[in-house]
Amino acid sequence: MRPVLGYWKTRCLAQPIRLLLAYKRVDYEDKQYEAGDPPDYDKTCWFSVKYNLGLDFPNLPYYIDGDVKLSQTLAILRYLGRKYDLDGKTEEEMRRIDILVNDAMDLTIQLWDVCYYNYVRI
Repeated sequence: MRPVLGYWKTRCLAQPIRLLLAYKRVDYEDKQYEAGDPPDYDKTCWFSVKYNLGLDFPNLPYYIDGDVKLSQTLAILRYLGRKYDLDGKTEEEMRRIDILVNDAMDLTIQLWDVCYYNYVRI
């Protein structure tokens, strides 16, 4: 059975996961949930299934790989890094990867502020 990556029909938090899966040539299902039109952004498509997937912490993005069921971008990336031998081999390498992953998330959050929250002023 193919793994399933679930997220909104946008790139955002799932794109790094998609890129890693593409890099490793993993055949997976990209399950995309489409919110309704503004201003309401109806999210019924996600809310109607989120508690039926067996996730400990139902949230998007999620990744289901057999019995492994994860949510949250960094948890998924770390799982895939270990599974596909992309994680550090020494304690120092693992520490550096942890720092880089968190720096990348900080940068992402700062870019959201520029691209999404202030888009009216741009």
